[in-house]
Amino acid sequence: MQGSAELTYTYEDAKVFFFGDPLARSDDRSLLGARIGIGTSDEAWELSVFARNLTNSDAVTFAYTNVAFGRTYALEDPARIGIELRARR
Repeated sequence: MQGSAELTYTYEDAKVFFFGDPLARSDDRSLLGARIGIGTSDEAWELSVFARNLTNSDAVTFAYTNVAFGRTYALEDPARIGIELRARR
């Protein structure tokens, strides 16, 4: 048996998606994730618990100005926690 642990941090500076469009921009954003797992040393299987976007950031990931609706944008995925089982033959 062997264990594993991982902590991830991602930072993105503010972005402009389309020049000349003052609404087509995003602010700085940071994402924090983690994973803890246990499995066999021959990697036949691994069971992990993971978390993504631990701070539940709702940062803008893409934006543009839509003529009909004004600013249209996409937000970061919400916080997720899950369990993953990997197995190899």
